[in-house]
Amino acid sequence: MFQLKLLRIFLLLLAAGSVLLPAVATAQLSKPQLQKIYLDLLGSEGFKGEIDADGDVGFKYEGSPYYIAVSADDPEFFRVMSAELFSLKDADERQRAEAACAYATGKIKCAKAYVSAGKVRFAVELFAAKPQDIRGNIFTRSLRALQGVRKTFLERMEE
Repeated sequence: MFQLKLLRIFLLLLAAGSVLLPAVATAQLSKPQLQKIYLDLLGSEGFKGEIDADGDVGFKYEGSPYYIAVSADDPEFFRVMSAELFSLKDADERQRAEAACAYATGKIKCAKAYVSAGKVRFAVELFAAKPQDIRGNIFTRSLRALQGVRKTFLERMEE
């Protein structure tokens, strides 16, 4: 009976360790390490990335500027944003933009359109166990979602 309890405790500790160890390993990535991971990701996808003044990784996709936010305090959080902003002229346009943002965000999976500091911004935000998990289909779908949310927002603003 005692050995069975010890075995159960051992298995619980083993299971907890397998869940916690990857998170600990990921959390120890520095900002330069994350920058390198994202630059390598971009290179493997055929993009040329550059580190900007804020330490984020910028690149162009189909002629438009984008950047990957680099956050060493939460390396499991991935955010890619359009660097193109839609400026708002007045309170009426802001109200219409907020409605268009809500509409576009509701239509396009994982993508967000939101108003911040008098401008409309577009982003895709998600969690990944490791930053390297963003490669391939996840990354390209994220870029298409960004294009989609921007297009849907602009179409709604024109109505």
